[in-house]
Amino acid sequence: MPAYTLIRSRRKTLSLQITPQGELVVRAPLRLSQRIIQSFLEEKAGWIAQHQQAARQRAASRAQVRREGPAGLPLLGIDYPWELKPDGPAAFDGERFLLPGREFAESLPALEALYRALARQTLRPLTAQWSQRLGLPIQGIRITGARTRWGSCSPKGWINYSWRLVLAPPQAVEGVVVHELCHLREANHSPRFWALVREALPTYWEDTRPLSALSQRLAREGWDRAESATSE
Repeated sequence: MPAYTLIRSRRKTLSLQITPQGELVVRAPLRLSQRIIQSFLEEKAGWIAQHQQAARQRAASRAQVRREGPAGLPLLGIDYPWELKPDGPAAFDGERFLLPGREFAESLPALEALYRALARQTLRPLTAQWSQRLGLPIQGIRITGARTRWGSCSPKGWINYSWRLVLAPPQAVEGVVVHELCHLREANHSPRFWALVREALPTYWEDTRPLSALSQRLAREGWDRAESATSE
C-alpha cells in the first residue's frame, strides 16, 4: 500500500486525493476506524496507482518545460518559435517570440506581461465590435490572471478576460467574447441565455471546442495550476 497523508475532520465520508505531485491524501471522519480506511485503500488500489502515475508524468512534463521551454509558444492558435536574448523586454515580431534571460524559466514573468499586452490589443477591438453589433454596451474590459475561467462579466458591465485566452484560435476567442457579452442581458446559463448565444453565433459550440484541448495543454506544460484527482 502506498504511503499517504491522513487528514481527519468533521466530514461524513471517506475520500482520496492525488495531489499534482502524485502524493496520496486520505480524508476521513474523525472516528472512522483504521481498518475501514485500510479496506477502502485496498479497494481503490487500481485507481490510486493509475492517477499517481498520471500525476507524476504531468509533474515531470511541467518541470521539463519550465527548465527547457516548450517547443513553441502559442498565439491565436498558432505555435511560434522563440529564442532567448540577454537584454531588453519580451517581444513578438510577427514571426517569433524574443524572451529576456539566459533560461526559459527566467523569462516567464516578462512573457506573461507580453501576453497580457497582446490580449489587450486583440480583445479590446473585438469586444467593441461585438458590443456594437449586439447592442450591448460595456463599461470596459480587464485582462486578468484567471486560471479556471476564460472570461467573466460583472453586473456593472465590465468584461474580464484571462490573458491566456489570446493563446486560443481566433474563432474560440470570438466565442468567449460573445458568451460574456450575452451575460450582460442574461446573467446566468438559462435556456434564454443559450438562445442569445446561438442567435449571435450559431457556430459557438464548434468554435469554442479547441478551448478544452488548450486547457489540457496549459496544465500539461505548467501554464495553469495543476489539478488534483479525487475519489470518494
